[in-house]
Amino acid sequence: MASIVHNPHRAAYNYHPSQPQLTLESDGAWQGDFSFLQMADCQFGFFHTDNDGGATWKEEIALTRKMVSVINDTKPKFAIMCGDLTNATPVQKHYDAQVNTFVQLFKDVREDVPLICVCGNHDVGDSPTSFNISSYRKYFGRDYFSFYAGGCLCVVLNASLFCDSTNAESEYSEQMEWLRGEVRIVSIHLVINHVFQMYIS
Repeated sequence: MASIVHNPHRAAYNYHPSQPQLTLESDGAWQGDFSFLQMADCQFGFFHTDNDGGATWKEEIALTRKMVSVINDTKPKFAIMCGDLTNATPVQKHYDAQVNTFVQLFKDVREDVPLICVCGNHDVGDSPTSFNISSYRKYFGRDYFSFYAGGCLCVVLNASLFCDSTNAESEYSEQMEWLRGEVRIVSIHLVINHVFQMYIS
């Protein structure tokens, strides 16, 4: 399986080492209008879901290939997948295979467009656990982080922790402490911001 290139500071999560990293140094200043492409729920295994997370996902593959084509044709500043990268959760049988499908398909995103991943409830669970979160981080990097794009500070959050942190209290506390730090940065330096998370009802 291809690995995701991860800058542990302010950066996107990419499949190409040559992809631009969206840092304060490269993108902290306003550079004019830009567009980004927001997506969600490629969710391999959804159409034929079962107790193991869905054993087949041909339809999802076809739709995702169209999604990748749109990214490559429109060349946004960045593309962001807002949750449910897989239908299976980390404790279900088909999780690793679905993650592998995600990686293989999104390797075809053009190298000059950063691909950013946001975790959803299928990625870490409705009531996330330390195991599920660590499994997500193993494949996709941090479940909360920030990056800069064209002078904007963009914040990515693990929304599942806000819904139910019973089984991941330390992860919730860590995210909240980190978020308070980001809010201080915004209050001092920036007025234009984006927050990305998966909506969970």
